[in-house]
Parts: sequence; structure tokens; C-alpha cells
Amino acid sequence: MNTDLHQYFNYYRKPELEFLLRFFHVDYVGKPKKEELVRMAVELIGNDPVSWLFKLPERDLRLLASLLEKGDSIWHELDEPDFPCFLDSLRLIIVDDINPLHTRVMLPFTIANLVSPFILDVIKDKESMGLFEEERITVGILNIYGAIPHDDFIKLLLEVMDNDEERILRAIRNPILAHLQGEYKGKWYTHSPYVYDVGLIVENRKAFSRKIRKYLPCTIEQAKAAGAHIPYCAYGSGEAAEVMKVLEELGYSEAEAIKELNKIWFNSQFASDEAYAEAMFNCVNERMDDIPSFALYRQYIDTIAAYSNSVPKWLLKGRSSNESNMLKLLIKVEESDEFEPLSLDQSEYSIPESGTLEQFYKMGIGVRHVHPEDPCPCGSGLSYKNCHGRKLN
Repeated sequence: MNTDLHQYFNYYRKPELEFLLRFFHVDYVGKPKKEELVRMAVELIGNDPVSWLFKLPERDLRLLASLLEKGDSIWHELDEPDFPCFLDSLRLIIVDDINPLHTRVMLPFTIANLVSPFILDVIKDKESMGLFEEERITVGILNIYGAIPHDDFIKLLLEVMDNDEERILRAIRNPILAHLQGEYKGKWYTHSPYVYDVGLIVENRKAFSRKIRKYLPCTIEQAKAAGAHIPYCAYGSGEAAEVMKVLEELGYSEAEAIKELNKIWFNSQFASDEAYAEAMFNCVNERMDDIPSFALYRQYIDTIAAYSNSVPKWLLKGRSSNESNMLKLLIKVEESDEFEPLSLDQSEYSIPESGTLEQFYKMGIGVRHVHPEDPCPCGSGLSYKNCHGRKLN
């Protein structure tokens, strides 16, 4: 096995070996040659798999288990949400992302053979010890606030975890947290895995700062709900459960429904933008042929809008639209003699003036298809895939 591992790590570049060793907290002095780094990597990965597996976050461990179940050394489609995958960064899986629409992954035989006896026990142990729950709470807090100054995040973590220093220390040391930090204008922020531009969140909050100065504290139950279903965020209980019922009636499996709820939650964060607001209802419009009446269609749309207004908004420092009466989505749909989705030219948009805090939108439901290479309808001049289409999967 060590011979196979030695050959495997020989293909790494020196910076990749250094990252692997740093990630698993292997200390070394000076600047060793590549041969020495390979030797340390072989020793780390080969001698005690349980130790380094225990340091991987939940998403990576469950991905490993899934790939083992499907079969090693075979290409598999990767369901890849916008969530960090350390197995990819560490090159412990092989990723083919040449096709932007379909990412494929392969679990090399050398790694599969090494971890297969231990992976399920590690997952079971971490679950029983509450380590996954701590990780979900940490991610859940970030999903509620989007991007938050690091010091404020620590205060929230202390409050949510009832000042349990041991649990907080484990949460802070989780590798996923180090990945979710960034600097903006000289200040460090910790952010949700779904935030790709911290500055965008910080700048857009300024329009609301006169009315909202403090972050609204969250409870441990809210944090758990916002961090459930890693690597997805399917936040909420009451309204979320109603949306899940809608998705089930539309024929989505439970796994598909969680992914769709994740998309609705993300797009609801930017519901002040028409394209994002429209995208929240794609899951309904794509199953239009399965909806027997306009009344039921309208009920589905209203259920999704109610969910959007109930979840905490990043720009509102953890408050929902219902709590703040800002960024609230109102739906206006006119019933026609024949049941069909309304197109954009049948709808009316009321866009508030710049600087207005209360933003209300009257919109018809029905999304015009835009090819990824076409100009974005917003008029930015960019292609759709590089503008609003970037996040509207």
C-alpha cells in the first residue's frame, strides 16, 4: 500500500503536498524537498486513516462513503452545490470539471482501498459525538447572516452554544470555518458557504443601516435548522414544510426537493432583483403540465412567496422580511380564461427608487428562457451565464 501511495503522491506538485500537510496539521521545519514531503504525506495518509478522516467535514465524509458505494475508479456525476469540497482541494478524489454543466469525480483505487474499512465507523462516531451537529450549527449561523464581522460571529457562537468553550473551540478549529473567511476594506468577515462576494453583502446592507444597526440574535434551534441538510441549506420549519409539500405534490423526490428548497432560499436573499425573484418559482413553472388548475398554481406560488418572506435575510442582519417589513415579496397574478403561466410582458414590476428601504414587487410568474451565451436581460452587457445566470441554476 505504501508503494501505491508513494506513487500517488509523486504526481502532486510541491505546493499541493504542502497544502495537504498543513490541512491535517503536520508540522515540519524549513523548506523540505519534494521527496521528503511525499514521504510525510505517505506516512500521514497511510499509517492512521482514522485520524485524518476524523478531521474531514461532514460533506466530505459522506461524499467519500457515497463514492465507495457507487464504485471506485469509475467516473460519477458530482452533485456539486456551492459548498466547499476539501477532498477536491486535497486531491484525494479526481475531479473533471471541463464541462461546466457536468462535473465528474472519481475515487482512486489507492484511496478507496485505504478508507473503505473505516469510513462508515468514522461517520457513525462523529455523528454520535455531536461533532456534525456542531458543524451544522456553525454553518447555520453563517447561513442566517450571510457575511458577518468575525468578532460578531464569535459572540453569536458563544451565545448559541451557551458559552461552552470546548464546543466553541472545536467549531472554530473546523477546517470549513477557515475556508469561509475573507477580508473586505481591512475588516475580516466570516461568511456562509453560499456567499461568493462578501463586499456585495456588506455594501448592500448600507441602505438598511439607518433602521437596522444590530444583528438579530438567533436561537440554537434556528441555527440547527439553517445548517441542516449539509451541503444544502433548506432553512425553516413551518413555511419550509409547506414548500416541501408543494414540491412533493409536483413529483420531486425528497432529495430533489431539498435541492430545490436550497435554490429558493438562496434566491430569496436577492428577491429585490427581478431575475432572482423569478428563479424562486422555477420549480413550479418547470412542472406546469402537472398542475391541474390555476387556483392550485396560485396556491403553490403563494406558498413559496410566504417562505421567502419568512427566512432571515442577509441584508437585514438576520431579520426576515416579515419581521422588518423590508425586502418583502408580494405577488400579483391575473387569472386568465385559459390556464397558462404568465409571461413577463403580461406582468407589472414596481421598482422602488434608489435608497428606499421598503421594497415591494408586483410580479407575474413565468420565466423567459435565456441562453447562457445571450446578453443578460438586466442590461449589464455581460452574458447571462456571467451575470444573473451565474447563481440561478
